[in-house]
Amino acid sequence: MLPDNNIALGTSFNGLVTLDKQRRIFHHINKKNGLGNNTVLSLFATPAGSIWLGLDNGAAFADLNSAFSAVFPDGELQGTGYTAEVFNGNIYFGTNTGLFATNWKPYYQPEEKMAFKRVSGADGQVWNLNLLDNKLLMGHHEGAFDVTGLSVNGLSLTRGIWRFISLSPELALAGHYNGLAIFKKTGNRWSFDKVLKGFSESSRMLARDTDGTIWMAHPYRGIYRLSVDPVQGTCNAEHFGQKQGLPSDLGNHLFKLGDKVLFTGIKGVFEFDANRQRFVSNEKFSQLFGYETRVKYLNQDKNGNIWYVTEKETGVLLIQSDALEKKIRRVPIPELHQKLTEGFQFVLPIDSSNVFIATSQGFIHFNPDNYWSKDTLLRLVLNEVRLKVPNDSILFGGYRRGLNQTELSCTRNTLNFSFSAPDYPGGEFITYAYYLEGIEKTWSDWMSKTDATFSHLRPGDYTFHVKARNQYGTESTPISFSFTILPPWYASSLAYAFYFMILLGIMTSIVYRQQRKFEEEKLNLENQHRLESEQNELRVRRSEEAVQQLQHEKLEAEVHHKTQELASVTMHLVQKNTILVNIQEALRKLKNRANAPELDKEIGRIIRMMEHDSRVDEDWEHFSQNFDRVHSDFLKRLAEKHDHLSPNDYRLCAYLRMNLSTKEIASLMNISVRGVEASRYRLRKRLNLETDTNLTDYLMRF
Repeated sequence: MLPDNNIALGTSFNGLVTLDKQRRIFHHINKKNGLGNNTVLSLFATPAGSIWLGLDNGAAFADLNSAFSAVFPDGELQGTGYTAEVFNGNIYFGTNTGLFATNWKPYYQPEEKMAFKRVSGADGQVWNLNLLDNKLLMGHHEGAFDVTGLSVNGLSLTRGIWRFISLSPELALAGHYNGLAIFKKTGNRWSFDKVLKGFSESSRMLARDTDGTIWMAHPYRGIYRLSVDPVQGTCNAEHFGQKQGLPSDLGNHLFKLGDKVLFTGIKGVFEFDANRQRFVSNEKFSQLFGYETRVKYLNQDKNGNIWYVTEKETGVLLIQSDALEKKIRRVPIPELHQKLTEGFQFVLPIDSSNVFIATSQGFIHFNPDNYWSKDTLLRLVLNEVRLKVPNDSILFGGYRRGLNQTELSCTRNTLNFSFSAPDYPGGEFITYAYYLEGIEKTWSDWMSKTDATFSHLRPGDYTFHVKARNQYGTESTPISFSFTILPPWYASSLAYAFYFMILLGIMTSIVYRQQRKFEEEKLNLENQHRLESEQNELRVRRSEEAVQQLQHEKLEAEVHHKTQELASVTMHLVQKNTILVNIQEALRKLKNRANAPELDKEIGRIIRMMEHDSRVDEDWEHFSQNFDRVHSDFLKRLAEKHDHLSPNDYRLCAYLRMNLSTKEIASLMNISVRGVEASRYRLRKRLNLETDTNLTDYLMRF
């Protein structure tokens, strides 16, 4: 059962049959009209009403609502189509196998079929069908023919008639393999008149301009402007090529659109400028197609629409009226691209529902109304996701409804995605765009490939997105497939945690070692600093001691020196006093002996002067005071400890403390050396010194 409640039947020997609601045959598709095999084993209806057929050998897709259908006028011969025309209630199709006809109806019921019949006498290559003054003339490999019903009448024996153009109601010009010929209408019949002299090029493409100029294009020669004299039977030709503005001498064609003749070459569309006598670019067509585009075919229908064929597309220029001006919309029809007979492109636009296109295998019937209004809804499916390494295996086979997150090991990182729009008619014109989220940020270019492969993906999260676009520019809803490439064991989260712990341990160990090393260095520095401080203190102390020692030695030297000076001064004073005493005694003796009063008086005066300076006790008192200042109150301390000593004992102690020799002491004390020794002995007794104690050392340390 089909969505529209019709019934589809798969037969064993005669293909597909569909029945309408009244159980009448609605469609019949078999090998004769394109099915690859007549044995249908299974059927599947899509939501759009199309049918998948499981055949005895392979599968097929039948678009029951397609705007295109195959027409094979010669049946299973499926010969190449070249021309077609509607005339007197019949439609004629010219192929390389002959001319075929059937009754013409603008619309056929599904149960009705074009029952073609071969036109008698027209077997072989048919090149063209031309309507001239209510007559259908056929250009054939065998010559010119007049078509009437299901038979033809020969008009000439000249072989290889390409086409006819009207010169006047009674005259027609025919191009043939070897030049041009004139045909004349007498009464209601056309007949051959003569072959024109002066021109012998094969003249397949002919057109007559509004001013009566006849043009002929030869793909390998160039463009010719012809001057025809039907009465004299002559023809003069003027050649035009690259020097006259055409892009090349080769590949030139001409087409008549309305009353205007246009020329095409290996690129661009041109018209002839009579004033300049050269070809110039037609700006309107050049803007539509581009200056570098090669246009192979142009044909204008009765509504003004222009059917075209270029190297890259086939379509129609729709002429639309808009207020005071006309707009041109270029509509490509990708289903027709590269389907037309190459070099002999032909399109017969009859009305808005019937256009016939000649192909290398019969004809295509095209219904523009059905094509423009066709449902453009696309259903995109992800057919398969296949792993390519390490082994070829299917990850997703199209059977699972939800495309859940899939996790893959790091070695399974090469994936192939297969996708399609299987239920859409004309699937060969569907293009796809995709991108892999995770490594790409923008969609790919539109392409007809139905699969995509991604190799050596890194660990991470990915989402594959794909969308489809049909020939009308309608895009499908994108579909997605998410997956994750897991990292290897040595790059997993657990491994990273382990690495982190190891790193943390290493860092802790390094920090601990550094801290311990720092503490050791700190302790060493402290010890070194302490040792250096102690050494510095020791050096300072030694320096201070050395300074004190030096100062002490200096003081001792100074004391010794002062002591020596003091002793010397003291000795000098004592000696002076002794001398003065002796002199005084001598002067007294002299005074006693002198009898002169003046001399006695003068001697008395001298004695008094000497008495004034010779006060020994006063000199000793002065000496003792100075001695105690030098020797830290030596005599005072000695008197405090040994208060039973005599004045001479104190003097002897002072002289011994000054480290004077016995002889010096004897002189100072005005006694003999033995007297000094005796005085020393008595002093030891008074000081209560032991026998082994040195008197001088004792006094030096006192």
